[in-house]
Amino acid sequence: MTRHYRRNRQVTTTSDSRDAIKTGRRPPETIASTETDLGQPITEEDQEDQADLERLFNEKTRRWLPSKVPDFADVQSSGATQDEEAVCTPSTAAFEDEPLEEWMIHVAPPDEEEEVNMLDEEFMEKDFNDALYADPFLESFEDDYFGDNLYDFHSKFMLEKILQGNPSKYKLCTLYIETNQKAHAIPIGTNEQIPRIELYGRTRSGLAFNESDVVVEVFNPPKRDPIPSHTYRGKVIGVWFEPRVKKFSRFACTIDDYSSNLAKPICQTVPKIKLLGFPDYVQEKDESYVPIYSVEYNGQLKYKKKMKIEAKYKDDIILLVRYLKWKPFHVFPLGVAVGVLKGSASLEREMRLLMIQHDLVKTFPTHVADRVKALSKKHKKIPAREIKKRLDYRGVVTLTIDSADTRDIDDALSVEEIGDDITRIGVHIADVTYFVKKDDLIDKEARARGVSFYPPHDQPRIFMLPDELTTSMCSLVEGEDRLALSVFFDFDKKLNKVSKHTIKRTVVKSKQKLSYEEAEDILCGTGLPNEISNTLKKLHHIASKIQAQRLKEGSAFNQFQDKGAPMAHVTVEEFMILANVTIGRSLGESFQHVLLLVQDPPVDSALQMWQKEFNQVAKHSTTLKNYRRKYDTNAPPGSKQRQLATLHLREALWKKALELSRNGGGQELLEIFSREQHAPLIYSAHWNLIELQRPTRMAAYSSAAIPSQYKRHHGLNMTDYTWFTSPIRRYVDIVVHRFVHAMLDKADDTPPYTQEELKEICKEMNALHKKAKKFHGACELMQFCLQLKENTTSTILPIVTALDDSFIQLRLPCCEDIPSRHLRLRFGSMGLNQRPSLEQDTGAQIQFCPLRWKKKLYDRVAFPKPTDGKRQQRAQDWHDVNPNQFLTPLPVRVWDDIIEAVSQQNPQALLTLIQKKHENIASEAQEEKEKFNVNINTDAYRNRDGTIANKESKLQLKMTLGTVVRVLAQVKFHRGSLCPRLSLMSLSPNAHICLKHHDDPVACFCDISPVKPLDDTYTDVKTYQSTLIPLLQIEGAQAAVIDEVSLTVRNVRVSWMKKHRNWYGSVVLGDTFCEDRGIRLSSSQEDDGDAAANPDRIVDTGEYRGYVCIVYRDLPPDSQCVSYSGATGDCPVDHQSSHSEPSSRSICLPQYNSDAESTWLGHGLIVHVRRRDKRVVFKLHDGIVPETIESKTYPKLATVEFLDRIMPSVRMENAVRSLGEATILAKNIALGKANLRDVMNDRDFKDVKTFFDLHEEDPEKKKQRKKRKEPSRVKSEDLFDRRTIYSKGRYLENYLPRANEKQREAVISAIMKPFSLIQGPPGTGKTLTGIRLAYLFVEWNRRNSPGERKHVLYCGPSNKSVDVVADFFKRKFSPQQYDPNDERPSICPKILRVYGKSLVNRDFPIPKEPDMPRAKDAVSTERHKDIALHHLIRSKGTKISKDILELDAKFKSYFENPVKNDVSLAIINRYKRLVAKAEEDEIKQHDVILCTCTTAGSNAVLRSGIIEQNIVDESGMCVEPDCLVPIVHSKAKQIVLIGDHKQLRPIVLNQLARDMGLERSLFERYATQFPEQTIMLNKQYRMHPDICDFPSSEFYGGQLYSQPGLRFSSDPMFRDFTPAAEVLWPRIRQDRRQRRRVEDKRFVMCHVEGEEESLVISTAEGGEMSKKNKAEIQEVERIYSILVSKTSLNLSKANIMVLSQYRAQVNGIEKALKERHGEGVQVSTVVASQGGEWDIVIFSTVRSIPEYQIVQRPTKGWCKVNLGFITDDHQINVALTRPRRFLIIIGNKNLLRCNPTLGKLISHYEHYGRVKDAGEFLPMGIKGTPFYKKLPPRLQRKLDAGAYYQEERQRSDEGYNEVKFEEGEEL
Repeated sequence: MTRHYRRNRQVTTTSDSRDAIKTGRRPPETIASTETDLGQPITEEDQEDQADLERLFNEKTRRWLPSKVPDFADVQSSGATQDEEAVCTPSTAAFEDEPLEEWMIHVAPPDEEEEVNMLDEEFMEKDFNDALYADPFLESFEDDYFGDNLYDFHSKFMLEKILQGNPSKYKLCTLYIETNQKAHAIPIGTNEQIPRIELYGRTRSGLAFNESDVVVEVFNPPKRDPIPSHTYRGKVIGVWFEPRVKKFSRFACTIDDYSSNLAKPICQTVPKIKLLGFPDYVQEKDESYVPIYSVEYNGQLKYKKKMKIEAKYKDDIILLVRYLKWKPFHVFPLGVAVGVLKGSASLEREMRLLMIQHDLVKTFPTHVADRVKALSKKHKKIPAREIKKRLDYRGVVTLTIDSADTRDIDDALSVEEIGDDITRIGVHIADVTYFVKKDDLIDKEARARGVSFYPPHDQPRIFMLPDELTTSMCSLVEGEDRLALSVFFDFDKKLNKVSKHTIKRTVVKSKQKLSYEEAEDILCGTGLPNEISNTLKKLHHIASKIQAQRLKEGSAFNQFQDKGAPMAHVTVEEFMILANVTIGRSLGESFQHVLLLVQDPPVDSALQMWQKEFNQVAKHSTTLKNYRRKYDTNAPPGSKQRQLATLHLREALWKKALELSRNGGGQELLEIFSREQHAPLIYSAHWNLIELQRPTRMAAYSSAAIPSQYKRHHGLNMTDYTWFTSPIRRYVDIVVHRFVHAMLDKADDTPPYTQEELKEICKEMNALHKKAKKFHGACELMQFCLQLKENTTSTILPIVTALDDSFIQLRLPCCEDIPSRHLRLRFGSMGLNQRPSLEQDTGAQIQFCPLRWKKKLYDRVAFPKPTDGKRQQRAQDWHDVNPNQFLTPLPVRVWDDIIEAVSQQNPQALLTLIQKKHENIASEAQEEKEKFNVNINTDAYRNRDGTIANKESKLQLKMTLGTVVRVLAQVKFHRGSLCPRLSLMSLSPNAHICLKHHDDPVACFCDISPVKPLDDTYTDVKTYQSTLIPLLQIEGAQAAVIDEVSLTVRNVRVSWMKKHRNWYGSVVLGDTFCEDRGIRLSSSQEDDGDAAANPDRIVDTGEYRGYVCIVYRDLPPDSQCVSYSGATGDCPVDHQSSHSEPSSRSICLPQYNSDAESTWLGHGLIVHVRRRDKRVVFKLHDGIVPETIESKTYPKLATVEFLDRIMPSVRMENAVRSLGEATILAKNIALGKANLRDVMNDRDFKDVKTFFDLHEEDPEKKKQRKKRKEPSRVKSEDLFDRRTIYSKGRYLENYLPRANEKQREAVISAIMKPFSLIQGPPGTGKTLTGIRLAYLFVEWNRRNSPGERKHVLYCGPSNKSVDVVADFFKRKFSPQQYDPNDERPSICPKILRVYGKSLVNRDFPIPKEPDMPRAKDAVSTERHKDIALHHLIRSKGTKISKDILELDAKFKSYFENPVKNDVSLAIINRYKRLVAKAEEDEIKQHDVILCTCTTAGSNAVLRSGIIEQNIVDESGMCVEPDCLVPIVHSKAKQIVLIGDHKQLRPIVLNQLARDMGLERSLFERYATQFPEQTIMLNKQYRMHPDICDFPSSEFYGGQLYSQPGLRFSSDPMFRDFTPAAEVLWPRIRQDRRQRRRVEDKRFVMCHVEGEEESLVISTAEGGEMSKKNKAEIQEVERIYSILVSKTSLNLSKANIMVLSQYRAQVNGIEKALKERHGEGVQVSTVVASQGGEWDIVIFSTVRSIPEYQIVQRPTKGWCKVNLGFITDDHQINVALTRPRRFLIIIGNKNLLRCNPTLGKLISHYEHYGRVKDAGEFLPMGIKGTPFYKKLPPRLQRKLDAGAYYQEERQRSDEGYNEVKFEEGEEL
């Protein structure tokens, strides 16, 4: 957010003065006062004043604006941009209804059309004059009206009336925006009973920005809302005062994910900004371009150019946007893009970004600078008369202690011996108020800034006061006379205060400026004793006693944050605390109202939870002991906690302590152990306590009327604490100084500020200090990231401070201000095998979270040894990783003695203790380490025969609070700025988890620079390949990491070389090593040549089929960060305290030198694998090889993880790369050619139609139809015995339902044309149309090529879909296989089912071959054993078959005893050759080859011979390259795509690939681009018309028709469903509300408001963030029980399917139903249900939020977060079209309405009264239905006993007596 503080003229207008009186705010000082509050329209009462203001504005601007404005530099590639000024007017491209005049926008001349790259620093320093903040040029647009308001909006005049009229309902509040969709408002006023109002949704925050004063309408929460009664909700109805965002406020933004004309501010509290569009005269307007403007002094917008924003780089580009205005009828505010920030990360770039984000400007307005110059001339020396008025303290030894580079020194300390063993300590604070008078120009500017900001490194400070005042006139510079306000304290020799303090105006002279480090050296005893050192030591001695007393009294503040130089910091801070509290109490005695710094205590309930977990830890901490709860000795068992026996310290700390103890460094030991973060568990407890602390705030309190607890600072355990000691840096201190002067002047009755003024100051300063804190955290984060950027190999050792459901929170003690979200270990990025959950050992007080992995870990050097049975059993167990490998265990009694010695400041006792206990501690540490196995290898556990006992290692790390982990931290770009990335986590010396490639595989393995969106058409093959291949590589990398087919080999030597600016590495694993362990390395790319042997002969074609992750540990560090004291090692960062600025020194990444480890992480792409020795050559993708690694003599070995690229991805890329050698038809299809008839001339229509009729129609039946003149359909009564109407003729209508008109058209067209599309909506018979077409293709080939066998290749996207087709072929064309009584002969073509290698190897495993990854849609091949290729080649009885069977038996014996029945590699190779020969011979004997699209690229299919036609079924579910695999490799002359692009789309894992269009199938591309070439089957036979009506109208334009015979429930097909029909859809009922009779429909929606839960990692239960809803699970269980219970409807489980789009919900429902109803329940995801149909479907939508959180006009982003993919129209279509007879939807209707499609569905259901609340649908089960009530009592009793249906005709689960509708069946 932005604030403009530039002041050029001081004018206060009448209207502003009036507003200031009303609001109690200070009146604006500039011509900017001409603007009204943000978004407020001009009311009638204000029109007269507004006219006066406009005249005043015109007069002032004419007088002030220069006649000639100098040209500012344009935005240059070197980083220059120009100042923007004045008023912006929107173009018609942004808001079409607003008029645009020519004078408002000018076209930049051609020479100004250079690229916009960087932001100019001058632009950062200067800003618009406030005179131009008004809106004179846009006044003509203020009354334009575009429609209904999106936001509630009232003028300030109306808001006043509303507040006065109903004060209980309407509240004046301060708005705090949390996220784009969540905010809260805090009522203004001390007597408000409502503490907080929650605002849900963007629209309920109104036209307001963060921290605006707004009027909120409070809602009374509905009784049904499951929220506490004290929670209030509401909405903003108007803006009262907008203090921050004015016109032309600037924001740093990124481009929105969904629209390029929306900008997303980096500050998340700011809404998206609608960007000003292109002027009308700009011809080429593209969504990928953003217009860049400049703003002139004369108020004109100047269009500069358009900037191309590529989708792949959206997050890396920062737009500088100026805010213009916000109207209530616009969703987002309007802004204009005026600059672009690109380029690599650097200190300068990041600082510029931070300056924009926090709206900081270094320079001061001209009038302020002039005022300072005048003061400087006037006060070159302190006037003698002023010195006479003050206590002259220049002769007393006075010194300052601050950072070495500090120039704004505002505090000094002095020591004076005044006799009688009395020591007087003076705390001297610069008297800034002598120069800065209240309400003068400097004071107003200082108040606007509020606080000084301190950027890191050598960046210029952003001072609150001008530089001359800050660093010279006010600063207590060494050797210069300065004015001060001083507080004096007298202490006796026992360091007790002996008299009351005194406060004086003084003149002081600092004798020496000391840095903290210099002071620390003196206090540690280095340096010669002198006056300065003696003074400093005296000060420290007294300060230590003050601190000890303060901590004893219960203060929680004891320097827990490690700043370095602790003794020096204690010396200064203790006296600053003492001075502040002294001034606060003194002012309280003199004035009625004073400014105090207060902090409320933690919430009791939260503190009790903390005590429950950390009570025993707090017992051993001087910091936390005051928060410890003392348990009642009479408490029941279980309430007491087990005593803490051991406390772990950092191992590096303990080693250093031992070294110091040997060298007698007692004082340094005291310093080390005074910082308790060295005990990680205590640090974790302390940090959790800090999280509970409420923020401090300034408040104006009455000295007498307010109880002391409300004036208390909880952390300091003090009352009446104020800020007095930093007036140069904080405006609050200046205000306090003015009160001190008034107190010294005895002006108690005339305080410098009123209570209202103090409250206003508090509000402003609290906001500014919050801003300063955020800036400090952002600076520390930037420092940290820049250090990581420079030190890419340095690891860090953070501490676990929180265990969440989805992540582990880490903290660095040296970098505590880094936002917590940047130091999280996400479970989803850790490759976990199981979902983590919090557990607790019996009696333990600290919870732990077990993290579990299954990894293949091998060692290239270690030699495995056989193990006995006991060890073999252990191989199956989880191996615990040492969670304390970086820590040393310390008995708590030893730790207690240590902290006691520290508290007594007894170095000798500490030395003696450590020397005495270190041997016992070392012994305990060794015993603890021996409990864990450091070197964990998969092949470490062997069976007695030498085989590997377990194929995977099971690792378990029990993570607890206080655990220290080693992680490699790197940086990444996120939303245009740098942020940390936790890249690698070490579990043990040989086990690592690469977080980086789990979190972002694309960044590790892919180059996104060539990525571009897919087009509809392409000019040539090369363009097509260059567009598609990068997307396939991105998707392939994502899939490889998700499938995680990987293995890790330790102690591998990598040979490196650089070629053509790329690094290449090679690794030799050895054939024996790989064979022994079944290791497979991208075998499809193995090469026997010498290309991989000699790196100079590497041929990098860009085709990569595997990935590597390389880790080097224990490298010599690239560089050491130098700590503040000049030494390497522990280097924490200073934190801003009450007296000093933040340190600008750098962060040292190796937190403790002895623990520091340099780890290099790299990722590469496999180029070659040589077969004979498994030499792997890879190309390094994301790193630079350090010299220490590159050196051939360097002995370090690496750990390499190999990841296989999954086979479908490889074959899809091969297909695209092979397109150049493909047929002309395949090329033209890929290029998107509209007319493909030049490839193959269309066949004669009459010939094809005659051919079709010849095979379709039975002449005998045709004669009968003509004779009876019956319609061409089957009678419904004949459906019960199909055979009665079949003849024995070999015609299709005797085997398949007779083709309807569209089916005939589609088949004939497919036979005629080279390329056809057949769209088959649900239930229209597309599969039957497919097998009909395949049959006719076979017959066509036989007719036209009688002497040659030509094949039809029939493909599908999955094994399941292909098996369905195989079932249809056999069941329809060979009916005798299923019914021996069927007399029809078989007409089935010779079909062959070809399975993929993974399924074949599962049936017939091959020795020494790696385990093939199990296909996700793995199916059993037994069902189609009679047509499966790998079974057929073994059943022929030929010599080859016998040889294969003989080898199969030999292989089986090998697996029983590998040692005794070993098989040579020669035998295995012979076996493979036999199988390949047998497969080739077998395929040539078949007509139709059935396989998946991926398998179509296998060698078995490629050797099949001539493939004439290729049918791709369900092609709408295939990504385009998947379809290309059969199209390219088959070289077919005719291609037919069958599918429905309105149903499921292809699954694409990577978001960038989806954004670029990979989710669009080839079928969809042609169906949308050339709809006239697509034939849609328009008659459905599955669903009841009630169910079909909505999908038809919503998804198919009303063109999907239902069979009329299905329309009435009295149809014979429902005769066996009478009880269900009576219960679920009664015939006719009376609608009392509408007074009409209605027919119940075959659907119902049950409204359930549940609470959704999310998974945190991908498991078998569901993918990461998969959802489940327990309330919906319970409703599903209730309804399902009614349907299947014998005491209810007794329906078959086989007829009911439960669907959900979330796997977690599916798993939960299935578990619940099986527990109650046993096996046989059917539950599935919507995706998996494609192609299936059931009588009754229950659809659980899962997603739910409370009604009060649902917004009226949701944005795409809101829907994405709260609705997810349940809004996917394709999945909705699938779910709605699965049922045949009845559909039950369960979900939150209020939330689902936010989606347009689901909203229409709910309205459709409500129209028929079929939306019911949970429990209203069959509330009493069957007993409350008319069916039950009409039954005789005897039958009711039988039904209640479950015996009713025994008297009814039994219905089997197979539905033998029921009519099943087949796809494409005509009735």
